[in-house]
Amino acid sequence: MALQELLNSFFDLVKATLPLFGVIIGGLITYRTQTKLQVRNEVKKERAEKLKAYNEILRLEANTPLVHPLHHDLEKDLEWKIYKNNARNVLYENLNLFDEKIIENVFEIDGIAEKIEVAGADFGDKQLLYDKYSEIIKFIYADYKKIIKEK
Repeated sequence: MALQELLNSFFDLVKATLPLFGVIIGGLITYRTQTKLQVRNEVKKERAEKLKAYNEILRLEANTPLVHPLHHDLEKDLEWKIYKNNARNVLYENLNLFDEKIIENVFEIDGIAEKIEVAGADFGDKQLLYDKYSEIIKFIYADYKKIIKEK
């Protein structure tokens, strides 16, 4: 008889706790689903902001700061004032969205420009500015294509 009462008590306990387990499991499933959705939305938002910044930089390319030499023996150059007043602002406003390679090139351009301002340009400095900015633009085009393919 004591065993029967013990079993009845156990079954009553199980019956009473089953809804609680259901609520816990349902809550965990809901939490996991909402977390995935939130992460996906944040990634989409970040991608949209990145594309917006890319669009602005590419739009500014209409007034490109790159100086292409008219003769093969002249050095390529980056028109600093155009870069500084246009693309540089957009790049710095959105550094947190960009790949490490773009960030490195932005900092290197600033370092070279600062050196030129203080000590004057050595042979190859202007070419290096040109190359670093060109790398940024090439990376933007490549990343843009990759993002479009992912959609």
